[in-house]
Amino acid sequence: MRMAHGVPICPSNRSRDSTKALHGKSDNRPGIVNNNILSDEHTLRVCKRFYVALILSRLVQEAPISDVCTAFKVARGMVQSLQETAGRFASMVSVFCERLGWHDLEGLVAKFQNRVSCGVRAEIAELTTIPYVKGSRARALYNAACVHL
Repeated sequence: MRMAHGVPICPSNRSRDSTKALHGKSDNRPGIVNNNILSDEHTLRVCKRFYVALILSRLVQEAPISDVCTAFKVARGMVQSLQETAGRFASMVSVFCERLGWHDLEGLVAKFQNRVSCGVRAEIAELTTIPYVKGSRARALYNAACVHL
């Protein structure tokens, strides 16, 4: 979490010693052991992508945006922007797969696109295709239908 918020990486002697033991070689630069260990900058990018993936995972599990913001200590606008960007990217990947004839992969990505855009679980994703029905309303419709069955 500190890395995602821009706190500088403080290499500890313990982590460098453990990487030296793993590879049996050492280098004077922190975070690099004969190019076998990722650079600090690359490690930071990987950690940020993982952090964003955790946020998206929470959203598609129908956690309220306010809870996600609190849990990950990020602004609401950042989470909404991330959700919109991920949905648009999934849509582009879906079109790309369709044009290449990868229909199975296109179907999977298209379903994920709907889930991430609306922040819903798989069982109610189809309900969000109804006009004016977003995640919370789709969940209410689903729960009402389950009660009456």
